[in-house]
Amino acid sequence: SSMKAARVAKATEASNIAATLVSEFLRSVKAATHPHDSNAFQRSELAVTLGLAGADDPQLVGQLARDAASSLFRVPLETACQILDNFALAGLRLEDCPELHANALDILVRRADELLDCQASEDMMRDLKAGNYSLLSTGPLLHLHKHATFTRQRQRLPEQDSLVDAELADLASKFAADKRLILDLGCGFGISGLGIAVADPDWSVFAVDVSAHSVAFARSLAARWSLPCDQIQFGHCSALAALQAISNG
Repeated sequence: SSMKAARVAKATEASNIAATLVSEFLRSVKAATHPHDSNAFQRSELAVTLGLAGADDPQLVGQLARDAASSLFRVPLETACQILDNFALAGLRLEDCPELHANALDILVRRADELLDCQASEDMMRDLKAGNYSLLSTGPLLHLHKHATFTRQRQRLPEQDSLVDAELADLASKFAADKRLILDLGCGFGISGLGIAVADPDWSVFAVDVSAHSVAFARSLAARWSLPCDQIQFGHCSALAALQAISNG
């Protein structure tokens, strides 16, 4: 347990250091010159990389999106859509950067004749108009599925890398007794659990998976979205271990 805790602490420290360095670099670039149009897509790709790495800095992805927002008007429509998809995949919400979503909707409305029969763009416009384009939208979900399939990160990891009984019991104890509990076994990147937690605070969600990579991504989003610990918890463990923890609780 102590070895695992040390590895987790080391990984968290590395993510925080990387996020700090990126923030300082972006501030220096912005102070020196206006971001180049070509950097908008790179910034969105960086946001995805940091998100998938489990970085939980609540400001960084929003800062990257704000720097890229004005460039949407000067890039091809397809690139603008990719930029928006990338930021959504990184966990950006409407309230994190309203200007990015507003500019994207403006572009899609102005250039609707270029959409033709593109279902993905139609879905994007629909969700933008509704004010809820996010990780839970069709495009970002498809990208996340491709990432999971390509990297094959959900292979079972050694038992010593999983939560021990005491840690699981601690997670399970955080849920309020008066809330209904949903147990999500094999949660992957936690999309279902996060969607439930956002949509209905009257439910509690305990989501687990054997992939440390997937769980780190889900935990970082829960932290960045300020979801309370009695509403959703993510555990890196087997389904059997989670069931035992809930039963014992």
